[in-house]
Amino acid sequence: MEIVKINETRFDIEENIITVSLSGFNEFVMLMSSGDVIRYNIDEQKKQFLFSVKSSFSFEDGGFDIESPSTIYTLDSIVVIVNDYKRHGFVHYPEKYNSLHLWRKDYHAAISTYPIALFKDEIGIPHLIYGEAWNHIQIMNLDTRQILTASKSLIEEKAEEKHLEFYKNHKEQNKLPWPRPYDYFWRIKNIA
Repeated sequence: MEIVKINETRFDIEENIITVSLSGFNEFVMLMSSGDVIRYNIDEQKKQFLFSVKSSFSFEDGGFDIESPSTIYTLDSIVVIVNDYKRHGFVHYPEKYNSLHLWRKDYHAAISTYPIALFKDEIGIPHLIYGEAWNHIQIMNLDTRQILTASKSLIEEKAEEKHLEFYKNHKEQNKLPWPRPYDYFWRIKNIA
C-alpha cells in the first residue's frame, strides 16, 4: 500500500481549536478556546466569526462547557453545536438569528450524547430534531422556531400570532422557540 499526501493546510489562527467539523468544500466550522465559533475557508485563509458559546446568563450547571467534548453539526449555513454529555447547545442560522440556546433536562445527560439531527422538508425548510429530555425529542421549524411536536400549538388558538406579538420588543438573542411548555395548572386555575 502506498500513502500519498494530497494536501497540507496550516490555519492562520492564534487560539486552540477545541472541536471542528467540515461545513463545505474546503471550509470548516470550529469552536475555539475563547468560546468563539468561526467558519474558516482554507482557500482564502479567511475566518468569519459566527457566534460565541459564552453567555451572559448564569446557569445552575455552568452552561455550555468549552472544555467538555462537543460536536458541531452543519446544514448549508446553519451551525448547531452541543456539549455531547452535558445539557447545552446553540443553533446559528445566519439568515434568521445569531445563536438560539438549546437546553435539555439533566436525567441521564452525563451518559447519553445530545441527540441532534438537521434536515430539510420537501419544500426546503430546515428543521432540527433535538433531545429535550431523556427519551423525549422535539422537532423545530428553524425558519419560524415553532416546535412542531409541542402539544400547546394544538391547544391554544392563534399561538403563532401571540408568539410574534410577545417578542416584538425583545432582542434577537432573547427570543426562544415556541410554544413554550403548557402550564396546565395555570389553565385549570383560571377555568375553575
